[in-house]
Amino acid sequence: MKSFIVNGKEYRSMRVACRELKCSYQKVRRLCRHYVRAQKDPAVAFAWCLGTEHKSLTEPKTFKYQQDLEKGSLRQIAFKERGLLMLADEI
Repeated sequence: MKSFIVNGKEYRSMRVACRELKCSYQKVRRLCRHYVRAQKDPAVAFAWCLGTEHKSLTEPKTFKYQQDLEKGSLRQIAFKERGLLMLADEI
């Protein structure tokens, strides 16, 4: 992974940057996965997390974003089906 600069300091990994800046690694990773600008430059994701820059609602999303939405809806359907099966077993 290439290095990036946040608040004037160069970081070589997102994990170290998250630890030093006290922000969630999971949140930064998700932003980098879902948004094109953050995927190209992780410093943008850190700016969004730290509040120095605001994320636009029209920010272009990646293909992985759509895949994650589809996987989430499949997980939700499976969860509801398991709940219905448990109810049927109780009756």
